[in-house]
Amino acid sequence: MGILAGGKYAAEVVYSMIRREMVMQSPVYQEWVKEERIEGRIEKAREDICKFMVRRFGADPDEITQKIGQISSLEILDKLMEDWN
Repeated sequence: MGILAGGKYAAEVVYSMIRREMVMQSPVYQEWVKEERIEGRIEKAREDICKFMVRRFGADPDEITQKIGQISSLEILDKLMEDWN
């Protein structure tokens, strides 16, 4: 501990940093991070699809947002976007 602190930091700050690092390495935390990343990708895909549908087909933004918002599968959303290319 003394090596980490090097006399610069109070012991409680060093302990706090170590606890934070331990939490970040825990399997539960890693799973949360993974889920959040997937949720972020789903949200981005939904936004991109809605923008495309509105621009390309003049679709009603509220209706499209509501319908696309019901799709929770990243695979399905990715497939929709692949089909346009």
